[in-house]
Amino acid sequence: MATIYRKKSPSGKILPNWYCSFRVTDGEGNSKQLQRSTGRSTKREAQEAANQFEQKARNEAGGGDKASRTILAKLTEAGELAMKGRLNPANAREILADIVKAGGAGEFKSYTLREWAKEWLAAKETTVSKATLSFYRTVTKKFIAFLEDRADAPLESITTAEIRNFRTAANETVIASTANHYIVGLTAMFSDAMAEHVTLHNPTTPLKGKALAETDSIERHPFTINEVAKLTKAAPSPEWKGLILLGAYAGLRIRDAANLTSDNLNNGRIILTPEKTKAKGKTVEIPLHPVLSAYFKKNPPSPFPATPLFPSLHGRGTGGRDGLSTQFGVIQKEAKVPKTRTLNSKQGSLSFHSLRHSFVTWMSNAEVPAEVRKKMSGHSTDAAHAAYTSLEIGTLTAAVAKLPNLPF
Repeated sequence: MATIYRKKSPSGKILPNWYCSFRVTDGEGNSKQLQRSTGRSTKREAQEAANQFEQKARNEAGGGDKASRTILAKLTEAGELAMKGRLNPANAREILADIVKAGGAGEFKSYTLREWAKEWLAAKETTVSKATLSFYRTVTKKFIAFLEDRADAPLESITTAEIRNFRTAANETVIASTANHYIVGLTAMFSDAMAEHVTLHNPTTPLKGKALAETDSIERHPFTINEVAKLTKAAPSPEWKGLILLGAYAGLRIRDAANLTSDNLNNGRIILTPEKTKAKGKTVEIPLHPVLSAYFKKNPPSPFPATPLFPSLHGRGTGGRDGLSTQFGVIQKEAKVPKTRTLNSKQGSLSFHSLRHSFVTWMSNAEVPAEVRKKMSGHSTDAAHAAYTSLEIGTLTAAVAKLPNLPF
């Protein structure tokens, strides 16, 4: 687009009319710079006149074919929108798509985050291992759930701040090393988008070298029994009370607890494959503590298989305004339970995952053997897990019975 500027007289006075400058290329590829007066004293009229001079000069030089005129018109349109303060990502994408098409480079394909994730995963089905593909699917699913409506926004509009917030929210339910690993998956997705010219930047790049400190398994502190009592009292519904009790008396992670169905309760036991270990098919079996037995007696599960125990919480993500972790934070605030604590000279956070720490800590304080604790928490390796097969349900039940009762 032609550039307009003002000139000064020999005496230093600014001349009333604007001048313009632009470059044209003739049919033989020779380029030259042209300058002339627009004859206009207002900037807007001067720009319009300058664009007309430029187009006429291009036509006379043999560079005025239909494609060139279309491209110039689109550039002019973009310039005018920018001058009016109306150029935004949506109309900029439309203009760019028209320019690419006019230049003979084919259709300019644009994607939302959700669309690109779907296409990217489909392409990965034949290029990565099953384990890697499973990891990519898990990460993109979690990220889309966290973004909510933003997942349907243009891919290049996704910001570094959103990815950083996603990692922080993830760290509420998984340890820091896992949350950091989620960013590895998103980095791969955005890097491939750049390689295929779907987007011009990778929003994960600024996070390189700025991973979460991977000490949270030590610094995530447990709730006390009195704090658990306060949390259940502040629960806004019986479903949330049940979720909190499952965290404290079964050591379940928040999404595992929320997604339980009638099938997971069997003869006084909770039997499930945690989401975190689903790829390995590792199942945990946890006898119901009397507190949980009393809860399910008062809130009996549906007799129909696969019916969610907590219909209003089932399938919900952890992030976003209505996410499980966010809502638990509201309950924690209502209960006046702190979100941080210094224990053994180390400051740590308190979140729903701290209920899991309470579960393990209480068993440890009751001198429940480590192999029994690992059996129920699912923290064992495959090799260690094999050693637990001799543990009878009676041993596990006796261990759970040693957990403290709520003080009311």
